[in-house]
Amino acid sequence: MKTYKNMFNKMLNPEVVAKCALDAAEGKLRRKDVVNAFRSFDSTYNKVIACANNPNYQPCEDNVHEIIDGANHKKRAIEKPKFCPEQILHHMIIEPFKEVLLNGLYEQVYGCLPESRTINKNGKIIVRKYGPHSAIKQLIKWTQGKKCKLYICETDIHHAYGSVVIDILYEKLKRVICDKEWLRLVAQFLYHAKDQGLILGHYTSPWFFNFYLKDFDHFAAQQGVKYLRFADNIFMVSSNKRKLQKALATMREYLRNNLKLELNRSTQVYRFEYVDSNGNVRGRAINALGAVIHHNRTTLRKSILRRIRRKALKISKKNNITWHDGSSMLARLSWIKHTDTYNYYLTYVKPYINIGLLKNKIRRYCMALTSLRIERRRLINEGLERSKRMREARRI
Repeated sequence: MKTYKNMFNKMLNPEVVAKCALDAAEGKLRRKDVVNAFRSFDSTYNKVIACANNPNYQPCEDNVHEIIDGANHKKRAIEKPKFCPEQILHHMIIEPFKEVLLNGLYEQVYGCLPESRTINKNGKIIVRKYGPHSAIKQLIKWTQGKKCKLYICETDIHHAYGSVVIDILYEKLKRVICDKEWLRLVAQFLYHAKDQGLILGHYTSPWFFNFYLKDFDHFAAQQGVKYLRFADNIFMVSSNKRKLQKALATMREYLRNNLKLELNRSTQVYRFEYVDSNGNVRGRAINALGAVIHHNRTTLRKSILRRIRRKALKISKKNNITWHDGSSMLARLSWIKHTDTYNYYLTYVKPYINIGLLKNKIRRYCMALTSLRIERRRLINEGLERSKRMREARRI
């Protein structure tokens, strides 16, 4: 097993801190506290480093908001940490940890990870995407066009983030990371809310959750079935129903005994959609990640299609269309692009919207913000150029 050292010292480098701060500031440049953190970068750097080196540092995690998840209307409690120092520290912790997670990560794990680029032996750049469209494409590859019987298992982990046992996670980290200072800082964040597991809203949570399930993913892939995980959703495909049920029972036992996690009671095992000898379609399609995968096409969930149609009708009745209407509509239409629902778009969506007008609204809004963005970027760059810490790091 490969072990990792000197992670803490690497993340204290001023250039690494500046990169992490810029990553944490993405999408927040309109906030004055974010820009001010860069205008006086030396004081920000000193504050962040002091917190990282302080064994008694207690993160401020009391900014909890309740939101309604747009997909399934579930109420979720999201913790929004302060930009400085908490969010910057989160990115600093994960910056050296990315290699630890991505090295040996099972190839069919998707969700909650950024796009990665690697160079193979031939010098070719390989781009790996972890989004829902990539997961859907893989499920399509496994199911559509196959002549044999196929059985599908759909399940998910019950209260995934909140059910993570911090003691088990910390022991897993200690096995591969030999850096006491990095582990000490991570423990200060993890054990601050130990009873809650991993906290929704923290940048570190999806990274640690995928690491928590890293060994399980490889164990599940060895059960003789095709295995795919998107965040906490698990999909398995096999031509043998008994083998699928046995793999499910084995995985449930592994999760319960080794990780103290439970699969939801709504777990389903069913025959994938097929055409019988009389030409009738039987079985069930896969309803996964917003898409519905049939034996010969891929559509969208009816709830998503209804929302797209409802949004188009709402826009058609407006006298003054805003940039928000345009961005919201175009974001929804990206689902049309990746599925076989173009006829639905032509019938129920296109007659009510003007794509050119919506794009124009978005373009005007972006142009209006351009001057503000340029000014904020100029202030950030000037702050980094004035920083003594950055100049010293560049000399080295």
